[in-house]
Amino acid sequence: YIMYTSGSTGQPKGVLIPHQAVIRLVCETDYVTLDEHTRILQIASFSFDAFTYEIWGALLNGGRLILTDRDTILSMDTLADTLTSYKITTGFLTVPLFNRLTEEHPEALSGFDALLVGGDALSAAHIRKALPYLPEGLLNGYGPTENTTFSCVHHIRSLDEGQATVPIGQPIAYSQAYVLDDQLQPVPQGVIGEIYVGGTGLALGYLGDEEKTSQSFIPHPFQKERVYIKQAIWAAGSQM
Repeated sequence: YIMYTSGSTGQPKGVLIPHQAVIRLVCETDYVTLDEHTRILQIASFSFDAFTYEIWGALLNGGRLILTDRDTILSMDTLADTLTSYKITTGFLTVPLFNRLTEEHPEALSGFDALLVGGDALSAAHIRKALPYLPEGLLNGYGPTENTTFSCVHHIRSLDEGQATVPIGQPIAYSQAYVLDDQLQPVPQGVIGEIYVGGTGLALGYLGDEEKTSQSFIPHPFQKERVYIKQAIWAAGSQM
């Protein structure tokens, strides 16, 4: 499929996502359990790549996909009722939506076996408020559209006192992530570098834009594959 994203440039680009990338996202996963007991509420717009996780996470694993409408998502009262009445077990919420739901109806989170949150930096205050209602913890999902929804996931079970930021974690199955310097060499732990992601979730490139594709999808520095350059700065460590 083709998913349009503007990223940091503000210019829409058609990202070409192959079949294997979707399989890697929702089949034989190591960051969440998806099976016949899975119940996902379809919240994301079809123009947002979280939609891929929602629809195929349910349908390719024999689970249930519960459809909803915009009015349900905009009303925290209705959204909370829907999550509870349909016994939703797994899902993805953007940070703003997660924050609102946590502020108004944190009890609605208690049915989740696996709740992924992402799209922006997580708020430590909202995480602390939500965790008592999430017996399995919370998952911080990170990744560009060019690597099919999630590249890294960090499982949050608690926050240290005074902790204000949350790691993006480690690569999910069939994926790699590196923090490299301008010579494409790994930086030491704690040193700043750019993040590069690869694996079977990688897109084929940008529709009709070979120049941009060659700039953003480069030969893998360590294997005979490709990686995508994410124009972001990170400090290397066991958890990014």
